[in-house]
Amino acid sequence: MDSNKLFLKIIHKYEKMKKNKVVKLNKKIDKLHDEIEKENIKYKDLLKLRETVKIRKSETEYKYNMLIMILKSRGIIFEIQTKYSIKEWENLYIKFIDERYKLINKKGCIVYEIEDKYYSTIEHIIKNYKYSIVVIRKDAYFYKLQLRII
Repeated sequence: MDSNKLFLKIIHKYEKMKKNKVVKLNKKIDKLHDEIEKENIKYKDLLKLRETVKIRKSETEYKYNMLIMILKSRGIIFEIQTKYSIKEWENLYIKFIDERYKLINKKGCIVYEIEDKYYSTIEHIIKNYKYSIVVIRKDAYFYKLQLRII
């Protein structure tokens, strides 16, 4: 009888241990299901964000292409003030000198130093397009220039 009792006790402990293990595994399963749900929500949010970024990228590319078309057809007209004498219809060139973009004339004289806020735009134009800068008007104090993409 003692051996039977001992055997039942061992079986009961074994059964209890297995039930505990099953409970722990069920908790782990529930926890993993929760994590999967959270990750699915994150995934769906990322997909929405991706679509939003695609739409914005498309809109930005459209605007960029429209601006390039305007730049090609009409150019950008801007005024500068300089101490150097420049003739009307004279071509100017953009050079990168001393960490800054500068407008120079055909003699190589620096006519104007381009502001830093235009750095990335000028760099993009220089690297990706052929361009032309022409003095289109000369006033007493200002010169009107036209930048065109060719």
